[in-house]
Amino acid sequence: MGRTGAIAAIVAIVAVVACGGPQEASGPLSYSSTARRNYDKGMRELRTENCLEAVRYFEHTKRRFPFSRYAALSELRIADCDYLTQKYVEAIAGYRQFIRFHPTHQDVAYATFRIALSNYRQIPTSWFIIPPPHERDLASARDSLRDLRRYLSRYPRHRYSGWAKKLEGKCLRLLAQHEMYVARFYLERGEYQGAIGRLDGIFRNYRGSGLEAEAMLLQARTYLDMRRNDEARQTLERLVETFPRSTARPAAERYLRFLRDGGAARSPGPREGGDG
Repeated sequence: MGRTGAIAAIVAIVAVVACGGPQEASGPLSYSSTARRNYDKGMRELRTENCLEAVRYFEHTKRRFPFSRYAALSELRIADCDYLTQKYVEAIAGYRQFIRFHPTHQDVAYATFRIALSNYRQIPTSWFIIPPPHERDLASARDSLRDLRRYLSRYPRHRYSGWAKKLEGKCLRLLAQHEMYVARFYLERGEYQGAIGRLDGIFRNYRGSGLEAEAMLLQARTYLDMRRNDEARQTLERLVETFPRSTARPAAERYLRFLRDGGAARSPGPREGGDG
């Protein structure tokens, strides 16, 4: 089996959550006399979700045939096995080692994407008994976004670039939601400057999140609470001009009318636009 076929086989089982749970070795394996045959045996085990024995074949290929092209591919498949068994930290280390020792290999782009994907799989998920993801630590989301951007900048036309762009969008939105959550936390305690800083972070770091208009509305309202009407007006006008179809636009226009009518430095009634 060539490299292209091997990668296609791995991609076909990416959606598998784990390789059948805890496994035990079935005893001595029947190793072959060539690197390719041992590698192919490992791939057959991998397709049947027997990661434990697959890794044994790949390790043997690396050890017995270190100068074969299948040795490098075996390194990559071992990292794939770690990913499939949800050992994401080990998978990331494996992919990085592959890139380090084989920088010109044709599968470096694949390994780069898998690093980002492994970080993405570690992002907290929603459960009804715990806080939503955007209220928890999002180090994995930040790492994934960084790695996705690196992958997309280096390999914009690679076969997984479309998938990577979708994951990038999800990371952007989640991280922007986190910034909104922290900004509201500051606002509830009257720490206006802290809120402004968090909202600025959305515009600076997470453009494309889809939350920019909502963040601008919240920032304008914060400026009003701080009696900085000119900055509030500028922010609202920029929102209306930049995001004319946003659901935040009607609230922004009401705030602008309030300011044009000579309103005091307080927001007009309840906070609007889904921001509190």
